[in-house]
Amino acid sequence: MAQHVVEQGDLYFAFRPRVGTPRVNSLRDVQRLYVVMGAHGRDELFRVFIVGRKHLPEPAGDRTWAFNTLTTHDPATLEEEMSGKDYVTKTRGKRHLPEAELAGEGAYRILVRDDGSTELVYALEQPERMGSLQRELGIHHEGRLLIALRHPDLGGRGPAPEYPPTTHACSTCRVRRSSSSQRKANPSSSTPRTIAAKPR
Repeated sequence: MAQHVVEQGDLYFAFRPRVGTPRVNSLRDVQRLYVVMGAHGRDELFRVFIVGRKHLPEPAGDRTWAFNTLTTHDPATLEEEMSGKDYVTKTRGKRHLPEAELAGEGAYRILVRDDGSTELVYALEQPERMGSLQRELGIHHEGRLLIALRHPDLGGRGPAPEYPPTTHACSTCRVRRSSSSQRKANPSSSTPRTIAAKPR
């Protein structure tokens, strides 16, 4: 089946530890799983998605959802979104929301096929060896994910968006693992690292 590339760029998997968790040992210690995409182009575009169930879909028909919480051209805005924050509650006083940490980085392509379906293809450069946390998050060295978009202002599945999108409106997409896993994204220690600087 013919397909064409509508977007490509850098991809980052990141997670935010739960408040009050000094060390992340398992999925129970993770508050959110993020997919961060930096689209290449004249003006680099960054998108942040929160992945439902804190786990990417596995093969054999597994599905999940993801919510677009940020779209920006400004690396500083992205860094602020992923940074740690202090806040105050009435019952527990001052609390600290930990900054997001990297669980993988590489490259991606968004493909549109002749049947109208949209596919996100990725291949990671780091980490060189997957750890237990990456496996619990459903992160692999390479993957193909079928995407169905839903626009909040349309109340359901909307038309295929133009790439890169020009709107900052949040949108939801349903994601499932593709049966094919051939490497297509052209990128090349399992210890998570912090997103503390703008993507390369």
